Formats: sequence, C-alpha cells, structure tokens
Amino acid sequence: MLIPAIERAAASAEKIRFLYMFAAGFAGYEGEAAMEDARLGIEHWWSFERIALVTDHDAYRGLAHVFGFLMPGEVRVYSLEDVSEARSWITAY
Repeated sequence: MLIPAIERAAASAEKIRFLYMFAAGFAGYEGEAAMEDARLGIEHWWSFERIALVTDHDAYRGLAHVFGFLMPGEVRVYSLEDVSEARSWITAY
C-alpha cells in the first residue's frame, strides 16, 4: 500500500508530504521491512518535502533528530498525543 502511493506521488512530480506513525504497540521492524522502507526512501530521496514522524519510541525519535538534517525536506518529530498537530503541519501550505 505504501510503496505504490509513494511511487505515484513521485511519478507525478509532486513533492511528498509523509506522516509516518509508530503506534504505541509497535515492537520494531523486521529486517526485510526496514530494508524495503530504506530502499523506498533512497529511490525517491529528492521527492520528500515534509516528513512528520509520530512516535513515543525514544529510539526512533532519537534517530530522527540525529539523521533528520540529512533529508532534503523538512523533518519534524511529534509524540502520539500530538498526531493532530502533525497532520496539520503536513497539510499546511
């Protein structure tokens, strides 16, 4: 579901605004899933305009803060209770 949506948006030459949420019960990635997500991000690296990471997992929040500046678009991190704020930011012009 995710890969076709990202590929359609990238093919349309529109910048991608992406809300990525790790829910409270998220236990972590399996190796293959992590590689697929990484490959997708690298293939469409310049297509991302905004990424909102919504999570209360400290490890993912930390990774976003450490590596977020490498992204060509803007990255913001939100807690699960602030998901509405994340959605507003993603859709704001």
